[in-house]
Amino acid sequence: MTKKVFLVSHNKLAEGLKKSAEMIAGKQDNVYAYCLMEDNSPNGLIKELKQQIKKEDQVFLLADIVGGSMYNEAMTLLSLPNIKLIGGMNLSLLLNIILHEDITDEQLLTIIQEAKDGISLAQIPLVASNQGNFFS
Repeated sequence: MTKKVFLVSHNKLAEGLKKSAEMIAGKQDNVYAYCLMEDNSPNGLIKELKQQIKKEDQVFLLADIVGGSMYNEAMTLLSLPNIKLIGGMNLSLLLNIILHEDITDEQLLTIIQEAKDGISLAQIPLVASNQGNFFS
């Protein structure tokens, strides 16, 4: 079974995400970027993508926005039994999918949760001195 990862996005986010992953994990011949630009359509890109899928492939289809045009069009591929569509892609998610082999549904749910958990708001902790007045 060959793992293939397809990134679909508005504009060049998919290309940039692939390049970022390759900067960390090395060249990825099994990762493909499909970018929706003003001169193409979601339907055309997904049809083109579908031509690269074989029934023996394990396919992960990562979209930029849940409910976005690329995600919605990619949903037409869910009739194929070997496709997992995930919306809200990020670098953590992509790297974990690239680096794991033979991903089960349970492992995929863990990978998705880890990608969600990797999103946080950075805050500077307050130091209790001078009754909290920084400038005193």
